[in-house]
Amino acid sequence: MNQKRVSKTAIIIIVAIVILAVAWYFTNQRLVSKPLQDKPITIRGKVVEVDAEPLTRDGDGKLLLRGENGEKITVLIPARETSCKSKGALDIFHLLQLDDTVEAFGLGNKKVVRICDSSGHYLKIVDEDTTSTWKTYRNEKYGFEVRYPEKGLVKETDLVYDAPFMKLIVSFYENELKEESYKPIVEIFVRDDNFDINTLPDLQPYKLGGMDARIWINNKSEKLSTPLGGADILTYKNKSDYWYLIRTTENPLLENKISTSILSTFKFI
Repeated sequence: MNQKRVSKTAIIIIVAIVILAVAWYFTNQRLVSKPLQDKPITIRGKVVEVDAEPLTRDGDGKLLLRGENGEKITVLIPARETSCKSKGALDIFHLLQLDDTVEAFGLGNKKVVRICDSSGHYLKIVDEDTTSTWKTYRNEKYGFEVRYPEKGLVKETDLVYDAPFMKLIVSFYENELKEESYKPIVEIFVRDDNFDINTLPDLQPYKLGGMDARIWINNKSEKLSTPLGGADILTYKNKSDYWYLIRTTENPLLENKISTSILSTFKFI
């Protein structure tokens, strides 16, 4: 009789141990974070550390950032510009100082981003106060807003006779017009024709207003509608029949350009 009780007790103990072991296993499996997948990503943060020493050994320069929520982000910069499609990132890297606010677009995740694999990748210093005194252009009908220099000028064209698919053109000028030939620094075209921006060649990934976009830099000809040295940025707004072409007279991937600052304020509403 005692042996039976002992056997039952042993079985109960073994079953309890197995249940606890299984519970512990699945609890810990949920706690173990899965590896983050690399994808095109834009990050922003303040510079905490700049490690250029690996560059002397053809390694990657390392930039440690503190994100907007206090998280740590590592940005890797290639040692050799010649082996990297993203031009200018290394120059910006050498200019950085502690507490600078920077924005980077590259391939990675929320913890590590590498800038190299595309000409659309970039690293730029963000002057948080640059646009604080700027005016705001807001268009409720087509769902976007953007800021522009305080002394700048905005012109709207909402009826284009030879292009009925063109619903709106908004032109931003750095200063007040002095002559008819003065070109806008940024133009926003709102269109509703059927068009797939992904079918165009030579477009690189870009972020505009927090959304995926495509960018093309005109480094080839003065005979195109896009100014030489300027860019075309194309994107859609979610749940909208419209698509947006933003044309600049400068390369918005370069630092110290007014168009770069204007585009940094663009957002859909």
